[in-house]
Amino acid sequence: MIPSNESSTDRDDHTVATAETARVTNTSSSTEGGDEKDENAERHLNLVDKLGGPEKLIRLMDEFYSRVIVDPVLTKFFLNTDMNKLKRHSLNIIATAFAPTERSGDAMDIPAYLSKSHKRLFEQRGVTEVHFDRFVGLFVETMESLDVDPETVGEAEGKLRRFRCVFEEGAAAAASARRIKRRDSKVRFLDEERARSWGVSLSEREKYVAGACVVAGAIVASCLVLRKRRF
Repeated sequence: MIPSNESSTDRDDHTVATAETARVTNTSSSTEGGDEKDENAERHLNLVDKLGGPEKLIRLMDEFYSRVIVDPVLTKFFLNTDMNKLKRHSLNIIATAFAPTERSGDAMDIPAYLSKSHKRLFEQRGVTEVHFDRFVGLFVETMESLDVDPETVGEAEGKLRRFRCVFEEGAAAAASARRIKRRDSKVRFLDEERARSWGVSLSEREKYVAGACVVAGAIVASCLVLRKRRF
């Protein structure tokens, strides 16, 4: 149900989202021949259709995000977010993810898209697979609250959990990058501390060390010459 106080932009967003979801649904759920058996058609049925079609999916997403933005674990990641824009992207991803696997070969690369679009969140906000699990859990709760049948709920959850690895890998890569950055910063700090203890800047210290090496080399060479003359 669209709120009665929606703006024209909200209505446009809803229309675009409906059209996009319907496009993906129709593309992925169409059959290749008119004489296929009913059970074969059911096997290829798009999960969006099982959920009740594009309009029902949009209502589901509205209810879902109303839970997400007040969830104590997830709300901090959605502050100052354009929720209409986010819902459009999410509808496209969900509709693609819910398409039959054998029919989605030409669809968007969801793992690559999620990895790229969440890169900043992995690196700067600490998003991990724990947050993804909570996200999927809320989606499941929303479907159950809307009386979606358990079999469809389980199928939808399974399709979403395929992308958990994106968040595991993204979080691990970000954590590794932070460790390297901290290590490099610590090394730099220790070098600067040593330089300050010598009363010189880091660049001056490097010049001092180089000069000391030259002097030491000259002393060694002189000793060798004197030793040779003695014998």
